[in-house]
Amino acid sequence: DHNFIIANYHSQEAIDTDDGSAYYSVKNNFFAYGENGLKTDFGGHDIKFDSNILAYVGNCYQTFSFKGYNSFFTNNTCVFRGSYFGGCNADYSLNISNNKVSSKNGDLSVCGMNFSEWQAKGNDRKTTLRRWPTDVQLVQLSRELLSF
Repeated sequence: DHNFIIANYHSQEAIDTDDGSAYYSVKNNFFAYGENGLKTDFGGHDIKFDSNILAYVGNCYQTFSFKGYNSFFTNNTCVFRGSYFGGCNADYSLNISNNKVSSKNGDLSVCGMNFSEWQAKGNDRKTTLRRWPTDVQLVQLSRELLSF
């Protein structure tokens, strides 16, 4: 809670909730440059990734070929370099909602659909998409989150 974490060279995750991890709560942190935000794979479940800022990550979240059972990616701000991801094969219990996501150009394709089509199918409720914020805006968001 309330950590400032900068990834080292070729960091795989913001926090690596590795094979079968469960019952983690990752909240109110600032992560820069990791490849993935929330990671849930190989039986991982019940991970709550909430109210974090992910700056220039590869993907906002990643379930790989697994389902993300009972996990949450909510209320996060995610500025991504690669993909938001989307969880095309995720379990219905994976809650992805109320996030602020930013791509470099303000566009996003999820599971073969543009973002508005993806949301129209009931995914990512209350999540917004926009262009990358400026560095100044991102620093201000981190100051507010971390109270410095």
